[in-house]
Amino acid sequence: MAKIQGPFLGLGASGSIAKTLTVATWRGRAYVRQLVIPHNPETPAQLGVRAAFAFTVAAWKALTFAQKEEWTAAGKSDDITSLNAMQRRNQVQWAQELGPIRVPSDPAGAAPAAATVPAASVSGKYVTLTWVDSVTAEAFSNLVYISNTLGFTPAKNLIRGELKMATQKLSLGPLTPGTYYSRIKVGRRSGELSVATAEISFVIA
Repeated sequence: MAKIQGPFLGLGASGSIAKTLTVATWRGRAYVRQLVIPHNPETPAQLGVRAAFAFTVAAWKALTFAQKEEWTAAGKSDDITSLNAMQRRNQVQWAQELGPIRVPSDPAGAAPAAATVPAASVSGKYVTLTWVDSVTAEAFSNLVYISNTLGFTPAKNLIRGELKMATQKLSLGPLTPGTYYSRIKVGRRSGELSVATAEISFVIA
């Protein structure tokens, strides 16, 4: 990556050159790098991380100003934003097979009650899973696990949806033909996870 010290192809230059270089800015700094066509194999780990990232963005937007300030303080020493601080912490939570946390000051507590067993509605290559949320007041997230293995154990790489409370629905697809199995865990706002629901199955023809 080459940083630009002065104007390059004019002020505010951006975009690609001859399908070889791309010009962009990061935090106000212009730079040039090789144009790379993204590789997107959609591995289980990638899908799990993306679900965690999407949840944290949505959860951060719902925080109060005071709650965001907690994350601002958490990221101050590394000069990162409150959202980045929340993402970093919740990626650690994901790596440790824990649920996401809302703010650093939320006290630890007992694991929340489980959600109801999900129901699956299949339409072509798509499925919609629905359930009823946990009754625990401190419940913060629903982690939806999908596997092709009967009797699977929920694990971080099998998370296909990480959703806020009151969502109670996840649509996925297009899926390749086969038999799928799903379970849900509920996360407390301090990260503790409930037991998983019973396993359900659905078939994509």
